[in-house]
Amino acid sequence: MVLEELAELARPYTWYIIGVGSAAALAVIAWRMRWLGSVVRFAYPNATYNTMGNRFVTQHDLETLVASNSLPEVLSLVHIKEVNLKDIKDYSTFETTYNRFHRKRMEGFIQTVPKDIRSVVEAYLAKYELEIIKTYFKAYHRGKLDEVKDVVKPWGKIDSHILYNIIDAKDLEEAADALYYTPYGKAVKQAVDEFDGDLEYFDSVLDLFYLRNLKESAERTHWNIKLSAREFVDVILDVYYLKLLTRLRSRPEMPKNFQKLLEQIVPTRTLHGPFLQALWDSEDVPTMVALLQNTPYGEVLNTGMKQYQDKGDLSGFEIELDRFLLNQSVKFGVKNTLTAGPLIRYMVSKEFEVRNIKVVARGIYEQIQTARINSMLVWEAGQS
Repeated sequence: MVLEELAELARPYTWYIIGVGSAAALAVIAWRMRWLGSVVRFAYPNATYNTMGNRFVTQHDLETLVASNSLPEVLSLVHIKEVNLKDIKDYSTFETTYNRFHRKRMEGFIQTVPKDIRSVVEAYLAKYELEIIKTYFKAYHRGKLDEVKDVVKPWGKIDSHILYNIIDAKDLEEAADALYYTPYGKAVKQAVDEFDGDLEYFDSVLDLFYLRNLKESAERTHWNIKLSAREFVDVILDVYYLKLLTRLRSRPEMPKNFQKLLEQIVPTRTLHGPFLQALWDSEDVPTMVALLQNTPYGEVLNTGMKQYQDKGDLSGFEIELDRFLLNQSVKFGVKNTLTAGPLIRYMVSKEFEVRNIKVVARGIYEQIQTARINSMLVWEAGQS
């Protein structure tokens, strides 16, 4: 009996089955170890940013802030221990101080992000570099560089040497050359070469370059969060595209130079192919919104549509789309709670918290009506 069993084991196919089974078992163990390694890398930063949170993306805290009677009262509620806000009396000084602090904070944030998701975080935060470029070029075009050079400071890849060369340039083409060796050189050159005085077109060229890089960054994430990263990045792209389309469709006629931009739009799961072309070719905003009814954005756009029909105001679309994006970041945080979720949620909600605080501070300082201030705020759904 024993000899028969040994003979059976000696057959080649038996050892083949044993080998395949062992390899499969080892592969599963290796996969679980890689997944566990990713979870471990996120554990400390997730705990940190879950604890910190962002107060002023909740409706209750925003209502408290809006109820302030003066700018100093707003700033006392914001309370940033790293920055002395007590002596600030005007909004302009606060905005400059707060922007510098926030960008410095984001520099520190990047350093805490695990490599698994760092490509997306760096690509997302590149928007601050683009904002510097846009601000300087718009000021250059308007002949008002003196108004921004002491307010907008270097950040990231846009260093003081580059800004000095922009200020010292003889024309926009030479200013664009100052960015030649940065990742934005080619996009800025295109924007300047095709610039016809329409600053929205200039912004759009740079924005589409930014979104292409963001889309590509999702492909460089860790394998266990790649699918979720792709989905969330697609939402960011969709929100931008829909804002751009509503602005263009509200114009009496599509500007000729904007026709080129369709070719530069990176398709997403929702906006792609013939459907995207149909949106682009729609006659007006209501037609475009009607086409989007069966997408995740139908209800969001319907809410904005009411304000557009009543007042011809596009801001309702923009605010509702921003609220949608914020709440998608919350869902991403819950879905990926052991990996990149809390970090991405913190990063996105921090951006909206900063914007909310500046909206309220400026509104209170300029004595804007409370209802108007509230209409510009972005908060998480279900928060009170």
